[in-house]
Amino acid sequence: MKPIPLDELESLCRKLFPFPTPNPGQMEAILFAVDSILKGKRHVILELPTALGKSAIAYTVHNVLKTLHPNHRSQIVTATSGLHDQYVKTVSGVYDLKGKTNYACPLGHGFYGTPKCKQACHSGGCNPKGQCPYIIRRENWINEAQFRLTNNAFVCNAPYSMVGDHLEGKRANL
Repeated sequence: MKPIPLDELESLCRKLFPFPTPNPGQMEAILFAVDSILKGKRHVILELPTALGKSAIAYTVHNVLKTLHPNHRSQIVTATSGLHDQYVKTVSGVYDLKGKTNYACPLGHGFYGTPKCKQACHSGGCNPKGQCPYIIRRENWINEAQFRLTNNAFVCNAPYSMVGDHLEGKRANL
């Protein structure tokens, strides 16, 4: 991604910001993140104070990068389920993936990965890619979602092929 003049970048950021006026610090964080990605950074970590408006920042960063590069994908990683739920409620267009215990098996085999689930899959009594709500959501999150949200545990424990840059240059981790 090639850099664009700062005044043009700020104008685009303000245009795509979801509220009439950014709070102090929000535009600075947005410009830092977008400019860093445009200059070739693959990951941007923003450590911001409570109530700054991180949801609006993430939304704006993603939409600016998506406007500049239509194939762009962004990923938000949260530390708590409360923050995860807050993003789902406040960020338009985010596709979330929670932990497997949030998706019950429709066939009554418990959650994905439990002994009962593994036995059903092994015996052919279940087709996870076609029936398991967790696997279906996870596959969509990995392969289709443009603006993704998940938790630290998934990012730390999943194989790199699930969370890494398998679509080289098309994702920013926010």
